[in-house]
Amino acid sequence: MKSTLRSIVGSMSCLALLSFVAACLPAKADAQTVYKRTLAATFWINTTTAVPSGGQLSCSVTADISDSNAGTPPIITNHIESASVIATISSASSAYCTVDIPFQWSLYSPGSDQIAINYSVSIISGSSSSSGATVQRSSSASIGAIGLPTNGGTANVGPISVRL
Repeated sequence: MKSTLRSIVGSMSCLALLSFVAACLPAKADAQTVYKRTLAATFWINTTTAVPSGGQLSCSVTADISDSNAGTPPIITNHIESASVIATISSASSAYCTVDIPFQWSLYSPGSDQIAINYSVSIISGSSSSSGATVQRSSSASIGAIGLPTNGGTANVGPISVRL
């Protein structure tokens, strides 16, 4: 077998040899496109649990996308972004916040990709001890999935009502 292969390869021109080698290599992977966008999630919070003196409300959002190409085997990429903000307390029992997550992802199939969105809203104590602030109460959920916003655009989610 080796001598037969050596005689075939030895009789090929350089161009024919390169073509032969190229045919044995896997096909070129699908190209990825860079998408730069923003996710903005707005929350209206009704507090049935009092925010302690000096305490705060924290809003956190995570955006997760799984993307793959059409190759064999497929190349799968996961992107996870998260952000948190301190809510604005508008009265003794209500607050609001908007969490912006700017992201830049390289994607194979943005037309069919979906962003899974999860959130957490927490009442945080205003402790000045060395151990720091602690979460007094929290509410977390999955919002579901949305399509990608227009390139350079913003996907607005909400307002989402949360009761703590």
